[in-house]
Amino acid sequence: MATDPGAQRRVALGLAAAVVVVAAGGVGAALVVEDDDDETTTTTLAISEAGEELLDRLALARGSAAHVILSSSPEDVAAQKVTVELWRTADGDLRQDLVLEAGSLRSETRTLQRSDGDVFCQRATESEWTCRELGTRDEGDAVAGGLVEAAASDLQGADVRTSDVEILGRPARCYEVVAAAGSRSALCLGEDGTPLRLTVQGRELTATVVDEAVPDEVFDPPAEPLPAVAASSSTAA
Repeated sequence: MATDPGAQRRVALGLAAAVVVVAAGGVGAALVVEDDDDETTTTTLAISEAGEELLDRLALARGSAAHVILSSSPEDVAAQKVTVELWRTADGDLRQDLVLEAGSLRSETRTLQRSDGDVFCQRATESEWTCRELGTRDEGDAVAGGLVEAAASDLQGADVRTSDVEILGRPARCYEVVAAAGSRSALCLGEDGTPLRLTVQGRELTATVVDEAVPDEVFDPPAEPLPAVAASSSTAA
């Protein structure tokens, strides 16, 4: 089957955008803004009981080590394979690899969230890795989880439905989220909060490997990181 490079690029950009948005701000807030004449009213929507349960279960994962590989099915749209591989330490360090493959095309991103500073790396087919520092997070800042937390990033005002399944012989709690804006996502978590299935940007990924093997070297960048880009500022003339 022929593949459409443009379609693969759109999927890659959509999935990467989910990573970047969550990395920038953690679990986001859905707000309703209403204009009435010259007045603007902003209302914060509540999170449902099932949504709070989802956040609580996600929080469980932050205190345990895990290694997970999630992959799309071979019958996925346009024969584009999507693989997410996660390593997490009990101390809160996280590595996420996102790989998209379609025919001879391959795109990879790697996000390293470490106590000594975060790093983002990427490469396209046959090219060399490039990495850039993202800086350090202050205590209390949201810890990004990439695609996993992206599946639970719009819980304010969302309709969240739950079900119980078994994945790789492990009991899992599944959360189907319909955001206030109409977007859909789904996330299935093990009893310890480990992601076993997720659906984001229209792609369903299911765990094929789950273990606790997290060697220290997986948090080494594949290339020397470039310095973080300083925030730009403008000065009036």
